[in-house]
Amino acid sequence: MSAGDNPSSSTTSLQRQESLKPGYDPSLLPDYETPFITDDDLRAFEKALSAPEVEPLVAINDWRPIRQRVRRPFRSRAISNTTNKPPRRTKDETREGFLYTLLKYPFLAT
Repeated sequence: MSAGDNPSSSTTSLQRQESLKPGYDPSLLPDYETPFITDDDLRAFEKALSAPEVEPLVAINDWRPIRQRVRRPFRSRAISNTTNKPPRRTKDETREGFLYTLLKYPFLAT
């Protein structure tokens, strides 16, 4: 088996030939020597990445302080309070009570 019979060696030789073509030579590209990023730019980017996270600002409007606790309007608080309470008992639930069951028979007998 000769070197030409090995398929891996033929692909590497093709790659070498393609890399020798003038279109694939990076030094022939138009801004190959231009330094687009300077060391100062990299240091500034590193500094920006290491900066602490920013806390979002939350304000109700322009006239109130930013760090004040935000409260809901009175109407929405009143609605939410009524939804948090259990509903009132209906007439059917009242009739199902123990005392109603105990007291209804003497009234039926009279």
